[in-house]
Amino acid sequence: MKIITQDYQNDKMVSSSIKGFFKKYKISALLKESNAYKSKGIPVIAIF
Repeated sequence: MKIITQDYQNDKMVSSSIKGFFKKYKISALLKESNAYKSKGIPVIAIF
């Protein structure tokens, strides 16, 4: 069971790093400037 816990923690760290990168470089704003947006449903940033 130790491996599952380790993998989960690694996944959380990677996810946190990606979110930090997106926030720092304002990826959401860049997508909007590129006309990459949706009117409803899952946000473009989540798909990207």
